[in-house]
Amino acid sequence: MRLEWTSDLETGIESIDDDHKLIIEFHNRILHYHRSEADILMLERALSDFNFLFSLHFLKEENFMIEIGYPDFESHAKEHETMIKLLNAYSEAETDKNELCQKIAFLVLQWLTSHLEGADRRLAAFAKHPLPGVERQNQGAKAYF
Repeated sequence: MRLEWTSDLETGIESIDDDHKLIIEFHNRILHYHRSEADILMLERALSDFNFLFSLHFLKEENFMIEIGYPDFESHAKEHETMIKLLNAYSEAETDKNELCQKIAFLVLQWLTSHLEGADRRLAAFAKHPLPGVERQNQGAKAYF
């Protein structure tokens, strides 16, 4: 299923939203390879790029959480770790092209509906309105918006 970026997916944190848009774009590219005559090597390369994109996004998001003193950092980072483990497991598994694409498509859709709508929304709300008494480690973190 092809995914489209819509305003209801926005967190209001520009850098995070830009990464989410790229993740959707990569997801759609993988589906394109699935539907086309692309061979398994092209798909594996796209999946490797996709894994890198997720890892980079999660690293940036985790650094941001540290900068703003986000109190739910551990739980949020654990969700990232789980996603990376699943992507790596799919990458390493012996499977055919169709099965691999279906698993990735389902995983990204699940991530968008659970992680983005849950954990990322809570992060965005905190970033915009921190709890009283929680100091930002880096006052420049606001520039991330």
